[in-house]
Amino acid sequence: MKIITIVLTLCAFSVSASSQELKALLPQFNSINTNETPHGCGNINTHASLDSKPEYAHDTYLCSDSKSPLFKNKDHSDILEMEITVDVRLMYKDAQSIAAKKKYPAVLKYVDNQGKTVKIPAITSIKGRSRQLCEYVPMEFTFLTESEENNIKETKELYAEVAQTRGNSIKGVKQDNNIFDKLGRSVRLVTHCGDPGDEDWLSGKTKDEQNQKLLLEFYLYQILDTLKSTTLKTRLVKTTYRDPSGNVLDVAYSFFKESRKDVAKRCNLSLGTSEQIYGNTAINHKGSHSQLKILEYLVANPDYGINIYNVDDNGVQTPHNGNVYRYVNSNGERVFAPYDFDSTMIYGGEASGSVSAIYDEQKDNAAYIRSKKEEMLQVARSSLLNPELKSKLESHILNIMNQIDSKLK
Repeated sequence: MKIITIVLTLCAFSVSASSQELKALLPQFNSINTNETPHGCGNINTHASLDSKPEYAHDTYLCSDSKSPLFKNKDHSDILEMEITVDVRLMYKDAQSIAAKKKYPAVLKYVDNQGKTVKIPAITSIKGRSRQLCEYVPMEFTFLTESEENNIKETKELYAEVAQTRGNSIKGVKQDNNIFDKLGRSVRLVTHCGDPGDEDWLSGKTKDEQNQKLLLEFYLYQILDTLKSTTLKTRLVKTTYRDPSGNVLDVAYSFFKESRKDVAKRCNLSLGTSEQIYGNTAINHKGSHSQLKILEYLVANPDYGINIYNVDDNGVQTPHNGNVYRYVNSNGERVFAPYDFDSTMIYGGEASGSVSAIYDEQKDNAAYIRSKKEEMLQVARSSLLNPELKSKLESHILNIMNQIDSKLK
């Protein structure tokens, strides 16, 4: 006997039967075009066929993969080697003052798969909050026009040319035929920190400790990415920092992460206006808040808050270490998504926490997370983390999965 399982949610839904069988069972299903993604949803979560063992049903919002070559890497530890010429010392000095919103010239340089050296001029701004105390502050690069003329120039000459640009008026140029293709006009770089002054709690006292903490945060993004939901895409970079004179300042790990706009585009979501997102009439999507909590448990991150607001550079309120999107439908319910995991408790080997408190709200999504156990463990096992930290990450994943297993029995 064939078993037909139907799971309908507010948006993303699961189907284990054919469209014809469902239409025969449910007259109201005739109004749904089963050949298209529903308006306001990410990819349809279509489970196994009737003759195979079905996966766990869930209402995790599913997204398309990024179309940018920057995030097409199959290997979680695939490293992009890049040189960045920018005045990091001036940026650090300005970050400690009211001048933190200034713009700075930069040149990004890498060698593509054909062995061609690519140089991309950009305008850089300082990002982050607590990490602005770092010697190497987090950066956002807004791309300028790339041309063959630019590519044959010396980096210092190109930097000097970019320095003449009025950065505050730059909207940026979408890239084409390079690794930032299909990424929009800008991209953010999470840095290793460097000298944190008296605030070494931020990223570690030694360079090795800083690299390990940054790698751990990167792999947490990669673990969440196995769920193919609304979390940010990332790419690991081995960065050589040069000053405007071409002198090497440091070589360290960093990682690029995609913007909120790019996530909204590939997930078929809307960023919405401040009133739509934070107004009195804003509605949360069913389960989105508890789904956010279970994702935070998964990466052992206590540093977030839906009702704790920050104000971004454009004066827009955003939840602390979280992004908010809207479904593209008539109700426009809010969807919450986490980011910024530098405070994860995994680094210190602290308790992973319990998913029990929110399990009843998130049974289906917890089971879906459990189905990704081996993929998540592969991220940890193939990582560039040192043996001790790799073991901590693997143990954390197993602890979460064992908790879910005990609930599923």
